[in-house]
Amino acid sequence: MVGLAEQVLRPAIDAAVRAGSEMIHLEDPWLGYVGITREDWAPLTDALTILHRDLKATLAFHVYFGDAAPHIGQLLQLPVDAIGVDLVQTDVKALGSGWNKGLVAGVINGRSSILESPKDLVDVARYLADTVRPRNLYLSSNSELGYLPTVVAEQKVQRLGDAARKVKELVSV
Repeated sequence: MVGLAEQVLRPAIDAAVRAGSEMIHLEDPWLGYVGITREDWAPLTDALTILHRDLKATLAFHVYFGDAAPHIGQLLQLPVDAIGVDLVQTDVKALGSGWNKGLVAGVINGRSSILESPKDLVDVARYLADTVRPRNLYLSSNSELGYLPTVVAEQKVQRLGDAARKVKELVSV
């Protein structure tokens, strides 16, 4: 994991930042779905330390395809700027409050063609801002949208953008 971070991911991240990226969004489907052993937290932390060191962008580590709740305490200790959570699988009440990191809130379901209600998206975001109180709040899909029909994915992204703009008017996070 550390070698991959040094030799592959960090050069790719540096290139993305040079090209203007302001956020590096790493996604991990394994942790939420299968879990992680106590021994595996150290190499994950070491790898993320390499990626975060002197980075001129926000680094987010997003757990999707599963429940992040059992791991929230450990996730908040990782050397990243924001933690991403699949809120289709993770109960928002399990997130706690008073985060010292940003929250990438996976509020759009990338595994379903059903469109989310814009009002529900805004309500969830307001709840997260008021209750979890992350340093920053980023609205996102809970996973990639690549397996959805293009027209559905586009509509979901549009709703996500509309909700983000509405929340920004209501809450300053």
